Amino acid sequence: MPSALTLLIVDDEALVVEMLQRYLQAKGYDVRGAGRVDEALAVYQTWRPALVLLDIRLPDGSGLALLRQIRALNRRAHVVVVTAAHELECRQEALAAGAAAFAFKPIEVTALDRILRAAAGVPPPAGDPAHPAVMVLDDEAEVRLSIKFYLIGHGLRVTDAATAEEALALLRSVQPTPQILVLDLALPKMSGIDFLKAVRQARPELCVVVLTGFPGLALREQAEQLGVQRFLRKPVSLQALEQTIREVAPHG
Repeated sequence: MPSALTLLIVDDEALVVEMLQRYLQAKGYDVRGAGRVDEALAVYQTWRPALVLLDIRLPDGSGLALLRQIRALNRRAHVVVVTAAHELECRQEALAAGAAAFAFKPIEVTALDRILRAAAGVPPPAGDPAHPAVMVLDDEAEVRLSIKFYLIGHGLRVTDAATAEEALALLRSVQPTPQILVLDLALPKMSGIDFLKAVRQARPELCVVVLTGFPGLALREQAEQLGVQRFLRKPVSLQALEQTIREVAPHG
């Protein structure tokens, strides 16, 4: 069985593969590279690494098709798809094909290390400074996971939930305890306002950032009365969200 930090990089830019390989090997990864779909599939079939970093734009075929083939070989494969922040449709297709996580262009090696470790379920890099702990609650998988892995790449500690019930359970149990909640008010089963009321009973100090489409004035006033610090309109800029989280994060 491969270790948790065995990694196949699939990218047709040889210099990118070499640069990432050198950096990640120094961080304890066992890394191999492939520049074409057929080469990548052959390496995966014989080696079965725990992680695959996949650029879906390849010269001899579709990276999404390769993703499906890898997942057919191993349903537990952790495939991290490289995407630009604005490529929402690409991430939706990748999730449908079985992607576990996303890394964002331009690739920054420290961020990539954090994302790969999170996708594999191993601890953050040794010596990584403590950053705010965040919970992301959104029932749209593409939105939730894009936010999660973007923030992880920038050093934040992130837990995610798809339902209000799951989020309430995690708020009581997960470590590190979330300091900031990123919340979509449009939730299934329980409304965002009812969820906020339940949260305030248990965690009155929790900082809350709301993501929303077009909130009515009454809904916004209700949310503000329940201690929401900021409102961001969907589709949200990942960079703007990260900046907002750092602005509202408790200090000291």
